[in-house]
Amino acid sequence: MLVPAGLAFVLIVSQSYGPTFAAMLLSAADQRRQILRNMRRWGGGWTTVVMCVAGPPAAVALGSILAGGDEAAELLAFDVSLGVTFLANLPVLLVLGGPLGEEAGWRGFALPRLQASMGPVPASLIIGCVWALWHLPNFMIPQMGTWQGNVWNYLLLAMLLSSIHTAVYNRSSGSLAAVIVLHASVDASSRTLLPVAFGDDRARGTVALLIGFGILLGSVASLGWLRQSAADRGFVVAPSP
Repeated sequence: MLVPAGLAFVLIVSQSYGPTFAAMLLSAADQRRQILRNMRRWGGGWTTVVMCVAGPPAAVALGSILAGGDEAAELLAFDVSLGVTFLANLPVLLVLGGPLGEEAGWRGFALPRLQASMGPVPASLIIGCVWALWHLPNFMIPQMGTWQGNVWNYLLLAMLLSSIHTAVYNRSSGSLAAVIVLHASVDASSRTLLPVAFGDDRARGTVALLIGFGILLGSVASLGWLRQSAADRGFVVAPSP
């Protein structure tokens, strides 16, 4: 059953901006100020820039080639227009999509609290599960363009992506600007490359994402990006007394 157009619009807006709205509503004044500061602050240097901008399209391309074989490799052969489309989509999806409207909630509010009590990996998995549940209506809104495949693949993908976002958050010492750009790059690369490689076959597209982002997570984890250092804990927004 598909969601009517009017209700779909409400759901899309709620999904895109609800987490940030909730974070601001539930945070004390000093916590809101820190979240806003972290949204403007970049951390981690050039390695984080490269990871956030180039990591997702590289992961999507690699996953597509491994999942789609020679046919996908030929379709994704270096094409300047694909790079231009990706770079054009990046700022649009950053502002109008979920990155700007969600990350203050997921990584600005929830992640530092959960990390402080249970560590980065369990925190990432919990946020990934909630993230997937938050976006379940996408299965009934075809205009969202989400490459969900089936519910279980989508849940696994959300946990993979949540862990990668945690790694960037920790590497950048709590920079929400970095995870917002990463989130936008994930969305832009998926929407740019997957239709070229797989057309409307969303099930195969999701397998490609699982492979590519699984490799990317293994890479950043092996570099120690998931670890929360003592210095990073200084950027945790402490709960209200």
